[in-house]
Formats: sequence, C-alpha cells, structure tokens
Amino acid sequence: MVSRLIYFHRIHFPSASGQTIQVIRDYGSMSSRYDVHLMYRAPSVIAPSHLNSLLTDYHSSLSSSFHMHCIQEGFRGRQYFYRVVKSLVAGSKKEPIILVVRTMDHAKKALAIRDTCRLGKLIKVVLELHETAIPHMVYLEAGRSLRAFVSRRLENKIFSKVDGIVCTVGSQLQVLDEKFPDHAPAVILPNNVPAQMPVVRNNASNELERENSNCFRMRYAGQFTAWKNTDIMFEALSKLPENFVLELAGGKMNAMSETKELIDEMSKKFGVLGRVAYFGFLPPVEVASFLRQADCLLLPLGNEVQARLFTSPMKLFEYAASGKPMIVTQQPTTNSLVNDDEHVLMVRPGVAEDISIAAERLAGDVHLGERIASNASRWVEKYSAENRAAEYHLFLEKIIGQ
Repeated sequence: MVSRLIYFHRIHFPSASGQTIQVIRDYGSMSSRYDVHLMYRAPSVIAPSHLNSLLTDYHSSLSSSFHMHCIQEGFRGRQYFYRVVKSLVAGSKKEPIILVVRTMDHAKKALAIRDTCRLGKLIKVVLELHETAIPHMVYLEAGRSLRAFVSRRLENKIFSKVDGIVCTVGSQLQVLDEKFPDHAPAVILPNNVPAQMPVVRNNASNELERENSNCFRMRYAGQFTAWKNTDIMFEALSKLPENFVLELAGGKMNAMSETKELIDEMSKKFGVLGRVAYFGFLPPVEVASFLRQADCLLLPLGNEVQARLFTSPMKLFEYAASGKPMIVTQQPTTNSLVNDDEHVLMVRPGVAEDISIAAERLAGDVHLGERIASNASRWVEKYSAENRAAEYHLFLEKIIGQ
C-alpha cells in the first residue's frame, strides 16, 4: 500500500534557495515509494508543461506520484494552503498519511489535524529540523527572552508529540537529547546532492575564467545572510597577494542589485575592489559548473547558533561533488560531517587570517588540494538524494508500523 506524503510547507518556486532545492531534490526522490504532494508559492498556477521544464533544473519532474500544488501569497493563500492539506488528508483512503513539517507552528497545526481527523490513527507527523531547529535558542541569542520562553514551552510539547524527527546534522540530535530527552524517535539524515551533478558552462563564467587564467580563484555560491558570515571572505582576500581573486554567485533571485551593492560595499571596506567579481543569481543547473571552475571553494560560517549547531550546509555537499578543495569553518555542524586535512581545510570561526593561510597553502601545494578534493568526492558519494530517500523510507516504515 503506497503512503501519501504531504510536505506541510509552502516553498518558493522557482527559486535557487537552499530550501527549495533541498525539498524538491529530497521529495522528488521519495516519489518512487510514496504519493508525494508539495505546495509552491506563485502569483498564479504554472502550466504543467512549464512546471516540468522548470523542474529539470532540480533533477525532477511531475509524475503520477509527484504532485505540486500552487498556493498564492497572502492571507487567502495561507487559508487555501490549509484547505488543500486537509483535502489531501480527507481524500486519502486507507493508506497511511505522512505530514512532514519544518516549523513549530506548522507542527502544531499538523498535530491538530492528526488528533481530530477520523483517519487520525493513519496520520503520522514528522518534524524535519534545519537552521532554526530549536527556535528558543535562536531567540535567546537575539536577546528575546520572553519569546524564547514561550517558544520553549511549545517546543517541549511538539518534540514529544510528533511521531518522528528528522535531524539534518548530528549536532541537532545532541542538543535535542540534552534539552528534550523525551523527544520522539529521531534519525540523522544530512542534506545531499544528485547522483550525477550536471556540467553546464555559461558564457560569463568562461569569459571571466579566461581573464583570470593566471589568478587563484576562490569561489562562493549561496546566500549572504548575516549568520553565514560571508563578510570574512573579503577580509581574508585583503590579506592575500594580488593574484588571489574572489568570485561570488547567489543572493536572492529578485534582489541581485541589492546583493551587488553589498558586495561592492564590502570590497571597498577591505580595499579589494577589482579583485572581486559577482556572477549574480545562477539557476541551480549552472551552479555545478561555476564551482568546478574554482581553484578553491569557501564555506564561511559565523558563531551564531544556526551556524554552530543547526545548519546542514548544502554547499558542503555540492562543493564536495565539484572535485575542488574546500576551506570550511570549523563548527560542531561541520565537524560532524567532515574531517580537517582529510576532506577539507578547517579554519577557526571569525579568523580571516586562517582563511588566507589555507588559501596560500592550496595555491602552493597542488597535491594537497587534489588529495582533499579527491577524498571529499568519495565521501559525498554516500550522500546522494537516492541514498537519503532509501534511509528516510526505512525510518518512515518504522514510524508507520508503530
């Protein structure tokens, strides 16, 4: 009997955000075993043919077991979203129903559906943890003690009432065991990459590669939010010789001008104008080629709780699949995944000089870069979307059998 798996969250689509990529990658792979339903935010319904065209960038496609439902923005959209979820639950026959949530508020609503629905015994609620895994800790760090107190009370209830918890990094489970020892059954399922990463070269990348053929290219692809600590890359560049350059891609799809302004501001602040290039927002299918043209890849993280304990950086997996050496900030999150001088070169959080020293090591020792990149490529093979789907399936089977 095929279970119905409903992702109880509205993703932005199309988008190159880590969340959207991760969700479509994961649950597209799950559709080989489950009847999967995703909800996406858009001004209007995207025609199935165009939807399928967009999904190719995410290594996925619509099928008889993989469905996407359009949910418009705003209050009406939120109400419609809940109606769609409830109708999918009510429309199920006698197969198990899995509601996957990623926020405490949605977990509360999903539990209410489970506990009041006539099919309640067939409904299982699974909470998936990400960069705000335990919200009260984020609120405490931000000085919002009252909000943290209220959130912790809700978390205590949610963690014990859901049917299962998916941790995306080992440090999440350690904190969960410490602060909520009565939590539901949990499993560690880190993020992943497709079994085959595409090679798509774009003209802008080729042109810049020719211009900087004698340079050592340090690259970063991702968001520029504060807790990712991307400012430190500019500071590190200022400590390096002139032939070292920093090449960036990412930010938000509809805010490239704002990202460019931020990059220019940081370049001026650290005196590296002319040595920093911004490729803009790249479609997911082009990211792999951007990474493969680097001499080394940077994964800076700050000291915020999201970086220390909660994030499962998708960049770490995509960087490893690129075959290029990585410089990675050492935190419990990254320590639980890779080893210093084996898969990556680790640097202390907040120390720009460590990044510059690591970059000079790689520039001066080709064999070092080849060794750690080769080890990382072998390491990431076990983190394919297909392998994650198989492990996820085993966990859900245990929950369904309870």
